[in-house]
Amino acid sequence: MIRRRSDSHQRTNWSRGLLLLAVLPLVASCGDSTGAPVPSRLVITPRTASMDALGLTQQFTATVEDKKGKAISGIAIIWSSTDRGVASVSASGLVTGLRKGTTTIKATAEGLSDQVNVSVDPIPAQIEKVSGDDQTGALNQTLPETVEFEVQDSQGNGLIGIPVTLAVIAGEGTVSPTFGTTDALGRFTATWTLGCSGENPQQLEVRGGGHLAVFGATADLELPAICGTDI
Repeated sequence: MIRRRSDSHQRTNWSRGLLLLAVLPLVASCGDSTGAPVPSRLVITPRTASMDALGLTQQFTATVEDKKGKAISGIAIIWSSTDRGVASVSASGLVTGLRKGTTTIKATAEGLSDQVNVSVDPIPAQIEKVSGDDQTGALNQTLPETVEFEVQDSQGNGLIGIPVTLAVIAGEGTVSPTFGTTDALGRFTATWTLGCSGENPQQLEVRGGGHLAVFGATADLELPAICGTDI
């Protein structure tokens, strides 16, 4: 009888051991489900941006995800721009276009990274008169003030290197030069000589980037003028 109790006791311990081995993986599995999520991927949205004027902004967002694609909060993101002269980026992912060109915006966190391309390509939106409009002068004489204008984007920024043309459209006068490109401020300057015409006001048309502006000048017929025929 003593031997039987011993065998029964051993069988009970053996069964308990098997039960423990079966339970341990379940405990470990439960522990995994409640552990901290592991960063697996970083994604920037939107995937690209194009700016048609200087000074425009675009907000980017970087999301860190686990291996199941679920967003993980509370992770610090570091932002950078490969060409900060073209576009800058703030600590919150706000990008500002500064100069024509392209740059790459990059976000990094927890050893992960993603990047997107940003293009800054300002488009002429208007021609702003700077000086030389509504002058008064003598026939066949150069006006005292030079004609100056600026080709601007939609935000009022002067655009460099925009081809421009100039032409007298009323009064038979002359302008010099008649074509060129805008300077570092987006401006162009020319001299305007009134013609020997009785047409008043005389007019000068300037064009650039698909836009135009018209300058006007009044000929004072009482001022001395040297013209081939009487006006």
